[in-house]
Amino acid sequence: GNEVDLSAYATKAELNDINTKLANQNILNIKDYGAIGNWSSNPASKFYSSLKKKKKDYPKAQSLNDEMDTLALEKALGSSARTVFIPYGGYKINRGNLSIGSDRSIVGDSKGVTQITYSGNDEYVFVLTGNNVTMKDFRISAPFTSGEKGTKTTTSCINASGRTNNTFSDLYIAGFDRALNFNIGSWVQYINRVRIQN
Repeated sequence: GNEVDLSAYATKAELNDINTKLANQNILNIKDYGAIGNWSSNPASKFYSSLKKKKKDYPKAQSLNDEMDTLALEKALGSSARTVFIPYGGYKINRGNLSIGSDRSIVGDSKGVTQITYSGNDEYVFVLTGNNVTMKDFRISAPFTSGEKGTKTTTSCINASGRTNNTFSDLYIAGFDRALNFNIGSWVQYINRVRIQN
């Protein structure tokens, strides 16, 4: 395969130590939960013959039309991992209102190489249900058409209403009715290098 021999750079004990440190940092890669990220649609029906079978692996599944990337992200966000890592790739998300609790992070490789495309019709893609959330280093877009209004979706990307101490950094958000939704009680939001195109 494409395995890299690191023995010239670190001993087996040092490599084990690195792996232990990563595990202790509580980082979860969504590909470990079944995300595909190949820029194509991958509905669960390609992998499961019935909704009942799918619900064994993904209890929040709603139909066989759910994208595998949606199911993996939803399951990862429901885990105890503090950081959900979305590696290089193009991910298809067809359902929104994905909850992000306190002290959690969603991190991509960069907004140039981690790309999420949303195709649902929910009110929001992400809903912050806690504080101290970090979202960084990815691009997320909805179907975009140029024109007077610019967007053809009524979905907002991130709802942070009533939440505080959240960080949004190195994001590219395109095609949504609203990129970030703040409301009464939304205190202290850190926004760095976020490009919004509506």
